[in-house]
Amino acid sequence: MEASYRLPSLLLAPYMHNDRATDLDAAIDFYSGLNKELLDTDGERKLRPLSLTPSEKADIKAFLSVAKRIL
Repeated sequence: MEASYRLPSLLLAPYMHNDRATDLDAAIDFYSGLNKELLDTDGERKLRPLSLTPSEKADIKAFLSVAKRIL
């Protein structure tokens, strides 16, 4: 079975539904270190921070850069 991935929305800036992240680094940093503003009204977290290392952030950016050239 051949795998397929849908990445186009990750390849074009700005990122986020409200254009909060103007570049890929800002988008990766946002998800790496989420803050309390993303807590639900009852205090339940909708998302957890990824807490990525600089190396992991670079790997994600490199992967998306390659995907952009392929697609």
